[in-house]
Amino acid sequence: MQTDNQNKPPILANWLAASFIPSGLHEEFFGDLQEVFEDRLSTNGKQYATWMYWVDVIHLLLGFSSLPRFTNNPTIMYQH
Repeated sequence: MQTDNQNKPPILANWLAASFIPSGLHEEFFGDLQEVFEDRLSTNGKQYATWMYWVDVIHLLLGFSSLPRFTNNPTIMYQH
């Protein structure tokens, strides 16, 4: 029988996400991640669910980041 601790997503991933996501979005952000984690846990197991949770957190953090993006420079086409 699994304990409650085994059914929880990685604490470090939650802490990392919480430090970058605005507090007003925590409930929605973590609620959706928790649902997906539980679904993966029941179908694919703990290791896969944990790995994909990290992938999801990193993917969503990139969407919230304010890092400069590569811009599309239209003048490049004029040079050719």
